[in-house]
Amino acid sequence: MPPPSSPMLDVFISYARSNRPIAQQLADALEAQQLRVWWDSDLSAGSEFAEVIEDRLRDARVVLVLWSADSVRSAFVRDESSRAMRSNKLMPLRIEEVDLPLGFGQLHTLDLLDWEGDTDSPAFQKVVSEIRLRGANQGHDGPVIPRAVGRANSRSRWMVIGAVVVVIALGFGGKKYWDMQQAAAQQRVLAAQAEAARQADAARAEADRHFRLGLDQQYANVPQLEAALNEYLSALESRPGHGRARYYLGHVYAQTGKTADALDAFRQALTQTEAPLDRSQRADAEKQIAALSRATDEATPIARASVDGASGRPADKTAARPTAVPGASPVAPPPPVAVTAAAGTAPAATAPFKTPQRIEPIASKIATLTPLVEAMFDDNK
Repeated sequence: MPPPSSPMLDVFISYARSNRPIAQQLADALEAQQLRVWWDSDLSAGSEFAEVIEDRLRDARVVLVLWSADSVRSAFVRDESSRAMRSNKLMPLRIEEVDLPLGFGQLHTLDLLDWEGDTDSPAFQKVVSEIRLRGANQGHDGPVIPRAVGRANSRSRWMVIGAVVVVIALGFGGKKYWDMQQAAAQQRVLAAQAEAARQADAARAEADRHFRLGLDQQYANVPQLEAALNEYLSALESRPGHGRARYYLGHVYAQTGKTADALDAFRQALTQTEAPLDRSQRADAEKQIAALSRATDEATPIARASVDGASGRPADKTAARPTAVPGASPVAPPPPVAVTAAAGTAPAATAPFKTPQRIEPIASKIATLTPLVEAMFDDNK
């Protein structure tokens, strides 16, 4: 530490260890301009490093900080810069294209980029002029920042304070607005879910209503198959996945001679997950599919024949009917089921169905009944 009578330092250079060459080059150039410069190369052997640096920081009029990619990460450079800024001695100087650390970016900063030691360069001369300006008319209490810079820093501080106040106010108001928007969005989601559930319940109730009406028509004392078919179709329109409605629709199609439609209805009934078939209904549907598939395969060539190839007489029309194939039950409908009033409840059988014993008809009776059956199933009913 110099004695009290010694002249004050003009410049204290703070830098990162990797920037030592340019620090030395800058110190030599400033001394050539008759400025008193100190940097840590002047440390004497055995001296207390921290104590000497603290004394030189206090004695210097200007603390010139060389900002680079390494110095912005240096704890020592940041500490020296903070001390210099508190005593109004800090003069930032960028020697590389870097952003200054947080807290130093608002200060007036000079650039000495790609400088190679030329003392006549405008950038270096600007640094010298700034040092002389800050050190002019200053006593031992340290240099005073130029008035224009002081006013700018004051305005910057007030702008920062005002911005903080605005951000805080907007933060409270924004959070309240955000909470209101979130609550409204949640209400809309809940309302949409409730409406979707209501519509689903209504669709199930409507489908079950048509399904019960279809059963009533199909199993009336005088079956109304067309009316039953329409009710089952209405049930499936409200609830396409209603497996039992499609199953009984398949039986109506089979009873009315619509083999392809019946086959498709039975197949779909096996795949539905809403009001699914019970075990006996699934077994019956699989049996109907097998029989109707055989009937479709066997009926095609017979339906195209117009006369018997051997006798020349018209072919027997009853042979072309898929309903006459053994194993299928297109005429006799399945047993009726009881449907509960609760929406979405699968109908359950009222009593186990027993297959009646088959009695082979008498040939003479078949000859008598065949014309009557043909008349019953004629297209012009």
